[in-house]
Amino acid sequence: MSVGTRDKLGLSLDGFCIETTAKQRLRVLTERLLNGEERAETMAEAEFLRQFLETGEFSALRADNPGLDGSHRSEVTITREASGEFAVRVERDYGPAGG
Repeated sequence: MSVGTRDKLGLSLDGFCIETTAKQRLRVLTERLLNGEERAETMAEAEFLRQFLETGEFSALRADNPGLDGSHRSEVTITREASGEFAVRVERDYGPAGG
């Protein structure tokens, strides 16, 4: 990973789909930036999530992997491939959400 960019990001899903979880994380990062936290890592993570949210095919992601719909507590990794496309992988599935 070069300075100012990010190629991989982990998220925890628990009761919310991957799209909503990514939006929530981006909101937190944006608040930090607006409050004066201008760390390169925070800015890179926010930009990564913004691009992921703009280009993601979330209906297809949820259809291909029902665990991404928020019904399961899970740890996922989002990776930006060399082509610029994003890939999502479920690293751990802890079972049904909320339980």
